[in-house]
Amino acid sequence: MFGLFTWHIRYAADDRTLLNLLFVTVFAATPVLTFALLLGRNTWVWRQTCARLPSFGRKYDLSGKWEGKTRSTFAVGAKAEGAELYEGVMSMEITQSWLTMTVKTTRPDSTTVGRSVVSEIILTGIDPVYYTVFTARNFEPTEGDSASWFGTSRFEFVPERQMIVGNYCSNRGYVSGSATAGDFHLQRVRKTPETR
Repeated sequence: MFGLFTWHIRYAADDRTLLNLLFVTVFAATPVLTFALLLGRNTWVWRQTCARLPSFGRKYDLSGKWEGKTRSTFAVGAKAEGAELYEGVMSMEITQSWLTMTVKTTRPDSTTVGRSVVSEIILTGIDPVYYTVFTARNFEPTEGDSASWFGTSRFEFVPERQMIVGNYCSNRGYVSGSATAGDFHLQRVRKTPETR
């Protein structure tokens, strides 16, 4: 609207070309779009929205710390009963805004840290499904282990039980000829302070 108004005042009737209109409209809209992007990427705005709309927050707010178990084809802990899987403890820290979501994973008995580089939320079903592309690094790799690797994860949030359930795969272990895959079940330990 501001662009149209400016264009109307600035140009005489014979100067009112489509090119001028487009230029002025884009120029006028740029600050608005910039402001919208800044708000959309701000975690405080997300937390305030979830605090003021509790039913929305209960369904979509994953911000906070999560802890639980993971099972993996890579030796992450004790060998699972009757399976070629290993069980270990896993922690996940999630930070959200309207336009972004970052995920950091750690294990208390490991020097490995994983961080999401791309995250996407699919809202077409009844409940949202979260996908990440992540990169991980082991700061003290053992012989035969990878120092760094990347992978993907898919998980769902169960609001009634405050639980995240998902699975992942990565190219960790490709040196020894086997990629890594596993699943995880995590419970919410705490929310970010503003959404309690």
